Parts: sequence; structure tokens; C-alpha cells
Amino acid sequence: MRFSRITIASSLALCLLVSAPRARGQSSGTTTGDLKGRVVDDKSIALPGVTVSATNRDTGLARQTVSKLDGEYVIPLLTPGIYLVKAEVSLFNPAQFENVRVTLGTTTNLDIPLATAQSTTAIIEVTAETGLIDSGKTDLSATIDQKKIDSLPNVDRDFISFSFTTPRVSKDRNPGNTGAASSSGISINGQSPRLNNVVVDGFDNNDQATGSVRATFSQDAIQEYQVITNPYASEFGRTAGGVINIITRSGSNDVKGSAFYFYRADSLASKDPLTGEKVPLKDNRFGASLGGPLMKDKTFFYAAYERQSKDTANAVTIADADIALIRSQGFAIENGNVPYQVRNDNFVLKLDHQFSPSNFFTVRGNWSKGKDENQQNWGGLVAKSAGGARDSRDISGALSLTSILGGTSFNELRGLYSNASYAVNPLDSGYGISVQMAGVAEFGTQRFLPQPRDSRVYQIFDAFTFEPTPKVRIKIGAEFDRFDLEGALPIFFAGQARFQALSATLTTRAAFASGTPAAFIQAFGDPNGKDHAQQISGFLQSDFTLSSNFLVRVGARYDYEQPIAPFPTDSNNISPRLSFSWSLGDSVRFKGGYGRFFGVAALGPMFAVSIQDGVRVRTQVRTILGGPSPVVPWRTYPDHRFPNEAAAGASIVPPTLLRPGAYESAYTDQASFGGEFTLGRKLLASLDGVYSRGRRILVARNVNPRVPGTGVPANPRPDPRFGDVFQYESTGNSWYTGGTLGLITRLGGPFEFTAFYTRARAEDDYIDWLTEFQAQDPLNPGDERAPSTQSPDQTFTMTATYSTVGRNLNAFARDWTFSTILDWRNGIHYNVTAGFDRNANGDPISDRPVGVGRNAGSLGAQFTLDLRLSRTISFSKEVGLELIAVCTNVTNQENVLQKNGVAYLTTTLVPNPNFDQPTLYGPGRLFQIGARLNF
Repeated sequence: MRFSRITIASSLALCLLVSAPRARGQSSGTTTGDLKGRVVDDKSIALPGVTVSATNRDTGLARQTVSKLDGEYVIPLLTPGIYLVKAEVSLFNPAQFENVRVTLGTTTNLDIPLATAQSTTAIIEVTAETGLIDSGKTDLSATIDQKKIDSLPNVDRDFISFSFTTPRVSKDRNPGNTGAASSSGISINGQSPRLNNVVVDGFDNNDQATGSVRATFSQDAIQEYQVITNPYASEFGRTAGGVINIITRSGSNDVKGSAFYFYRADSLASKDPLTGEKVPLKDNRFGASLGGPLMKDKTFFYAAYERQSKDTANAVTIADADIALIRSQGFAIENGNVPYQVRNDNFVLKLDHQFSPSNFFTVRGNWSKGKDENQQNWGGLVAKSAGGARDSRDISGALSLTSILGGTSFNELRGLYSNASYAVNPLDSGYGISVQMAGVAEFGTQRFLPQPRDSRVYQIFDAFTFEPTPKVRIKIGAEFDRFDLEGALPIFFAGQARFQALSATLTTRAAFASGTPAAFIQAFGDPNGKDHAQQISGFLQSDFTLSSNFLVRVGARYDYEQPIAPFPTDSNNISPRLSFSWSLGDSVRFKGGYGRFFGVAALGPMFAVSIQDGVRVRTQVRTILGGPSPVVPWRTYPDHRFPNEAAAGASIVPPTLLRPGAYESAYTDQASFGGEFTLGRKLLASLDGVYSRGRRILVARNVNPRVPGTGVPANPRPDPRFGDVFQYESTGNSWYTGGTLGLITRLGGPFEFTAFYTRARAEDDYIDWLTEFQAQDPLNPGDERAPSTQSPDQTFTMTATYSTVGRNLNAFARDWTFSTILDWRNGIHYNVTAGFDRNANGDPISDRPVGVGRNAGSLGAQFTLDLRLSRTISFSKEVGLELIAVCTNVTNQENVLQKNGVAYLTTTLVPNPNFDQPTLYGPGRLFQIGARLNF
């Protein structure tokens, strides 16, 4: 759907012109929160002219404002944390609130009652709680605060893994989401994990090459973050999925630090269900952090370092008989627990400076490097030689300036530079040919590898907010992003042979033993390239209310995307946004909204098209269906592939190539409606319905497959001049409807609890833009609409934390912290395949049995229960040692991650006895022990 100039102009004008005489809408920044409320006397009459101040308990930084005629006050753009709030005016006793929590991206509501001054002028300490309902919030989001980050079980210390404890968020189950083509790993509302936006301190933190997360941070460096599944504020863009909005920690007026060490080992783990053995494991994680003042109440620093050293193994479950068969053909391969290593280091340094009460400056630098021999995943029926090892380095610098320009306007300016190198190298030391045996085994150099790339990111963002009247807030901003990419894509340069059942007697195993591949692929030429892409965005937003309790947020966003050539620029991306919040007193609120959200395309496949064009790189494909035989290279040469292009005889083989198709930026239309209800003073219940419709998602489609028929040659192609022609086009679709019931306790108490149940229906008609994931009939992709693998049909997740630290209890009961994460998911789908080229179109991987729809298989219910228990031993008021024990998958549930999806052994439909049997399980019960010294 496209918008006319009149529609565009109308949307932007509406943002500027709309107002109401009693309006007072608020919108927090991406890195801050707001504090607002109403000052009244002991008869609930509004008090104007009251000075309200908020002082950060850690840094001493203070801000103040004066209440308006209706008693309302607002202090915007506060750094998340705990504040001392004071209210003072003549003829009334001053009042103060000791511990007011301001959280990221939200508005904290605090009404202040003042008593008429009597004989004393002492400050009255008021015991009151902020409202559970945020009347200024229209999006659907969940906050992971510092207490959860510090206390919940997280043995992998992945700084965004707590996202999966929030509703409508799932792990990426795309079979191509690892290695050099890895994604963010997170699917939100069933949408592509390559189309999320991960933001750190307001800065882009995405690897635009594939849509993955770029820089890594120590968990200790993260203060809190939001998971925004429906981000209706027009400031949020560059996403067709959701937003992970993260802020890092800062220093304070007190010098504070910590040092930690965590240890996991196979002696503390259960056995793998497939091998009956414990997976070898030695995992050491250690690090330290330090923060404090350089100038009290003005300049602060914070630094954190973390190191991971992990030696473990993957369970390769290829059958012993198949291992013997493969070795008999001269290939080195092993099964059982096969070892690998992971080494990661990261460091962050952050400086905060207050030039004045109205000007705040932050500069942050971070560095990371890593090695992971499981980056290109292997295990199950995939041998280690088909995996890949990551070697990565990233260095980034970012700065921001926030300026309060009087009491009614402010500005946010941010800039970022990042330089990263990322390479995934094959684990096959001999760089041997890739071999795929359908339903049996996969080994040899993965087709994408080796794949090195270097990238540089430049980003600048500015947003100005002002209040033209005391009741209207308008925000306008712009952003520029540039991504430079240089690297190589030697796809199929190592060669690949695919074996499948070819007849009633020639099974996959028999075809391999006789040296009769169904297909052979090998590429030649120059795989190196260099290019850049850029995006320019602008947004405009107005917040107002139709009555004192009815907030309406209207906005529009424009996104200009210039991808890598030969893909065209997309310059007409207009995103209208409309959302509302309607509060019925302090205990009931309804909210909803609609918005369009444009994502940023991954540049990796575009880069591939510019290189694998049939000219710079020439890819030969031979199939058993006719023409030059795939048997020739397999049987003729010692390493089963052509030694050079001349030997391949490229001139007589129709070339295979990648080419651009119709391209436009992917987008989703999202809508939601729901309500929140307080249950007493401590509990908030919510019920939300969500709709998300994705369009124009980038996919790769073979537009020149073989068409079954007779003639010479048999099974001709639509264009006989070429072999496979993989066209990258914006034709993917997704559909998501879901409902979530939630229960959340108030933050800050000794007991915190969240629980979410989601029932959803997610569908799509694509898998990914990797070329091996084709439609069964790529000439009729509309038949592919089916349940998505990304979103379970049902999800229940719960977190709970209970702490007695600092409480006045007996010696045994105090200083304990107990926490848990419970996760249950059902209705996780996987694809069932026939095991041979049933429709004779040259692709043996995608065909399904007759009458079986896409993603018709089920992995069954998955359940995990993780526990964490810690005890703090205090040596002084400032120094304490926390002893920590974590147990993941307490019940030792056997959670199936992969199944053998090949239905038949032969073309005569002899059943595969291993069909629907597990080939990979999730981790079993595992213990981690550790200690943290806080000072």
C-alpha cells in the first residue's frame, strides 16, 4: 500500500495542529523516563506554584519544576533509577518521598499531598506509592529492571536473554539463523528475527549484514531494558518486528565495584538423552566492574569487563553404521560427544558529565572480541566438519548530549561510530566438499564458508521536543545511518554433493555408496566485494488528551532506504501511528493503537547478488535429471570436485546465478487493544490482543526450476539459457494474531513476580532468504502459507524473585535471594519432507509427502524450570560476598529441539524408521556455582 502526497501532508499536519484545551500527554525518551503527577492540599484542591524537585539517590543530580494552575507537574528525561522527590511552597509543610523509582521509557505517576503549615516547618516524609498504571503509555512493552538482571537465573549471561520472559517473544527457529547468516535470535509477534531493532543507550546495535546483534556487553554493564512488541511512538523505527531498548549502567557519587566468578562443569550436569553420556563441559566466566565520581555531583565513570572460557561438546547422533559407510568413502567423521571451544571478551567504559542542571553529556566506548566453534551450528545429523568457527572483533564509540531548554522544551543529540570484523571459517580443516545425505548425515565445508567481512557504522540522531501550550507536547526528529561493508562470499566454492533416494532400490545410503549424487554444485570466480548502504529517517509526533484521563498519541515517520546496488532505493515509506490510553481512575486503563513499521533489509543477500551474478562468480549445477552428470566430478577426482573451472566445462553447463527481483522495504501493520486492572495495591493484571501483518519480506525464490514433463531434455527449465536462477524479491508474508493475559507485581518490593500466558496463531509463506530454503513449488509460492516455526501456539512464562537482603530478620533468614524462571511452550512446528525430489524440479530438499502441508510436524511441549539461590555475607556496610548457586532445567525435562523430518527411504515411499525421532535435545539439568564480591 502506498500513500499519496495529500495523505502524507495530512498526517504530518495533524501532528502539528491537533490540540485540546485540557490536554496533557507525555512521551518518555528512549533512554530516560518521566516523573509526573498532581500537587493538592489536604482537601484535594490543586496547588499551583509548588516547587517539585527530583534528586537521583546515586548521583546527586537534581532537576526541578513548578506545578501549573491545575496542580500538575512534569519532570521529563530522568535517568532511570531511585529518586528523592521534594515539594515545597509557602503556607504548606514541605513533603518528600524517599524512594521513587523511575524506569526506562515509562512515566512514573506520583501525586503529592501537602498539609497546611502549623507550628512546624519540618519536612514531612510521606509514605505513598506511585501508581501501578502508567497513564502515558500506549505501546505494549515489558521492562527488565536491574533487580531482575542481577537476580534471575542466567547461566549463559546473554545480556538480552531475559527478553524471552516477556510476552509474544520467542527464540528464532529458522534453520539458517546461525553462522555468517545469523539473526538477532529473537522473533517478536511471529515476525522475522532479522527485522528487529536492538538499541543500546539510544544507539543502533544491529549488524545490518544479516539482521543480527552487533556488539556484546557484559550483563553487569546493563542497567535495565524494555522489550517493546508494539512500539507506537514514531521515534521508533528501523523495525518490522519489535524493539529491544537497553541502557547501560553509570557511575555514582560513591565508588562501587564488583568482581565475580562462575563455574559450570559436566560433573554438575545430567546425561544427554541421545548419547546416554554427559556432555563434556568446563565453563569459566569471570569479570569485574567499577564506577564512581570524577567530580562529585557532576562527572561519573563506569567500567566493566567480562571473560568467557568454555570447553564443551555437541552430540553428533549420526548412526554408527552411517559413520562407517562415510569413512569407507575416505571422509573423516565422528559421532558422539565432539568437542569445541568458545572464548569471548568484552569491555565497556562510560563517562557521564553534567555541565549544568539542564545539560547532560555521555560518552561510551566498548570493545569485544570472540571465538565460537559452534557459530555455524552442528550436532545431531550434522557433523562438526559442516560447522563454522566465528572470529570477531568490534570497537565502538558513542556520545550523547541532552539539553533542557527552559521548562517546556528539550533536545536529544546522539552520534555513533563502530568498526567491526567478523569471519566465520569452516571447521573442516581440509576444506573438503560439502556432502548432504537426506535424513542421514551432513558433513564437509558448509556452503557459505569461509566468509569474512568488515563493516563500519555511522549514526547521528537528533530529536527536539517542545510544548506550544501547557497541554500539548510535540516531538520532531531525524536520523542518518550509513553501513559500509567489505568482504567475500565464496558460496559453493568448496563444492557440494547432495544424495537422496533415486529409486526403489537406490536409497540415500546406496546412492552415496555407489557414488551417485542427485545434484552437484560448484562455483568459480572472484567472490570479493565492497559497497555501502544508508538510511535517512524523520519523525513527528504529538501527544494530547481529549479529557484529563484520555491520552491520544498521533505521529508519522518517514524512512528512506538506499540498499546495496543493484537493488533500488525505496523512498516512499510513510508510517502513520495512532494510539491511545484511557484511564478510569487509578485502577482501570484501556489502551490500543495502530502503526506501520518499516524494517531495514539485511545487506548480506544483496551483497551476494552483486557478486554471485553469473559473471563475477559462475556457479555450476549438475543434476541426475539430465545434462552433464553430477557423477562425473564425484567419481573422477580424488576430492570429488573439479580442480578448476576449465575442468568443469562451464561453457556447456547452463549457469546458476542470483539476481534482484522487485524490491521494496519490508513492513508490518500492527494493531492492539487491551486493558490493565489493579488488584489491590501490589498487583496489576493485563489483557491484550495483538495483530501483526508482515508484507514485502525479502526472500530468495528459484524462478527457473525444472518443470516436470517430457521432451529433450527431460524436465526443461522455463529459461533454458540458465540453470537455477535465485531471485531476491520482496514477496514474503506473515500473519500473527495473539492474546496475552498478564500478572505483574509492583517493582521494588522484597517479592516481585511476573506471569504471562499467550495464545497465538502465527503463519507465513517463506522461510528465509537463504537459497536452500525454497518453496516446494517456487513457481507457485502462494501455496506455502502455513503455521510458522517462529511462534508457538501457546506460551506461559513466569519469573519470581524474593529477597531478604537488608531486611530486619534473624541471622539465618536475612540476606537470602531466591529467584526462578518457568517457561512452557506448546505447538512448535517443524517441516516434514519426502526425502527425494518428488516433483522432479531439481530440488530434493523442499518436497513434502503428498497431502502434507508445510511445517506440519510438531516438536511437542517444551518445559524448563530454572532456579537461583544466593546468600550475601556482609563484612561491612559497603563490602559483601554473595555466594550463588543456579540450577537450570531442574526437572531434567527432555526438550526436543530437532526431529528427523525425512518421511521416506526410497522413491517408492518405503517409510524412514527414524522419521519424527528426536535428533537434538535442549540442555538437561545443569548446575552453576559462583561468587560475587561487592564493594
